[in-house]
Amino acid sequence: MNKKVNLVLASILFGGVATVLPLLLKISLFVGIGLLLFFKYDDWEYDQRQKNS
Repeated sequence: MNKKVNLVLASILFGGVATVLPLLLKISLFVGIGLLLFFKYDDWEYDQRQKNS
């Protein structure tokens, strides 16, 4: 009986993680893209300021 309870708890926990995982993937993807774009823009702006000086 104890094995069945552990199996049910494990499946509930795994199901909870599986439903949150796509949300975490989307958040990390958008944050990563945002950081990449920010650093690219910052580098471009720095180069523009150095050329004008």
